[in-house]
Amino acid sequence: MLTLLVIGIAHKTISSKRFNQTGEMLRFQHGMLTPQANARFQQRLQRLLVEFAELHADCIQAPSDKRFGTSVLVALRPWEPQVLEALRRVPDARRFPTE
Repeated sequence: MLTLLVIGIAHKTISSKRFNQTGEMLRFQHGMLTPQANARFQQRLQRLLVEFAELHADCIQAPSDKRFGTSVLVALRPWEPQVLEALRRVPDARRFPTE
């Protein structure tokens, strides 16, 4: 439930503000991945999130006036934006395989 609340707040923030300041980044990337590549990418994202947590732990020693609240929101889903889906000659009715 907390995750949904945070996602709702993040969505409101993301859609109402630009990400053009120092220390900010917003990026959307679309690609066509196999289930195996998707799993591999999820593993890499997991490692990045572990690294983020490690950086946070390293920064605990710094004075609070030198640290800034920093959040990372990562979402990965087999999904295609409608604008790209509309370009297909034949609709894609496939579903992502479950194990």
